[in-house]
Amino acid sequence: MTQITIGESNSGTIDFSGSPPSSLTWGSPGISGTALFDSDIGSYTFGSVANAVAGPLDGGNFPTSAGQAFSYAAPDGDSLSGTVQWSLVKDHSVNPDLIGTMAVNSVSGDAAFTTAFHPGDSVPIDLALRFVNPGSLLLDDLAGTNASIVTVISSGEIVPSLIPEPSTLVICGIYGIAFAVLLLTRKSGGTYTGRRETV
Repeated sequence: MTQITIGESNSGTIDFSGSPPSSLTWGSPGISGTALFDSDIGSYTFGSVANAVAGPLDGGNFPTSAGQAFSYAAPDGDSLSGTVQWSLVKDHSVNPDLIGTMAVNSVSGDAAFTTAFHPGDSVPIDLALRFVNPGSLLLDDLAGTNASIVTVISSGEIVPSLIPEPSTLVICGIYGIAFAVLLLTRKSGGTYTGRRETV
């Protein structure tokens, strides 16, 4: 199923600061850029985050807990709003990742888009970040200092839920019942009436 592919940001930053001995604080004034759904080009916006804590460092990763608003819109009428809950800053790389899940709040658009995403869905989201001024420090190095690093979004993705809609479940259930009746009919060697004879 087609995902929302997040492109490099063109406005805003995500900023990290060290919080010795082994944690980070991070935030964003808001960040936006271009995104794709199938061949439709749209735009995305993440809202602001203030003074989120990530850490302590564990195996190159920083557990975190921060909420952030998200919206996507395309000229063909596709639109989505959601609330992201970030759970992990994955580091030890020149392109650290933000990983979390998004609760989908509202969806509108064409059939392909509204089939992929539904209000109430909880879908995975991850962002690969890029240092604005690359240096020798990675985020896990930063955690032991009082320095700061500025990043932007390099790429990312929002993957649709694989759970079918209720109408799909009903159709599958009907076919399942029909198949079970067919099996019983074949086993009995005749027409299955749904009644048992008593002796």
